[in-house]
Amino acid sequence: MLNFDEDIARNLLEQEQFQEYFLVNVIGGKSWLVKGKYIGFFVSLNNIFDELYKTGGFEQSRNANYRTLKTDQERDYPIFNPKYWYGRGASYYANFYVRF
Repeated sequence: MLNFDEDIARNLLEQEQFQEYFLVNVIGGKSWLVKGKYIGFFVSLNNIFDELYKTGGFEQSRNANYRTLKTDQERDYPIFNPKYWYGRGASYYANFYVRF
């Protein structure tokens, strides 16, 4: 006997929805021609409001079925939980150059 419950199976397979987030990035640069050579700079400001966010991720691959997935999810700390990537917070980059 399978002891299969369609409602539990649907809940176990439901796709997780992440919270919305809003990132603000500013990128720019300028160069000048001075005596036949270019000098300039480039600046990149990413996630300037230091927004904490979760993105991407994956489900760990394994050979699973209804019974093993249900057993794993009922644990206090499931072994095969999804893995995520988190935003790094604000980052800043500046580049100054001379081209000849």
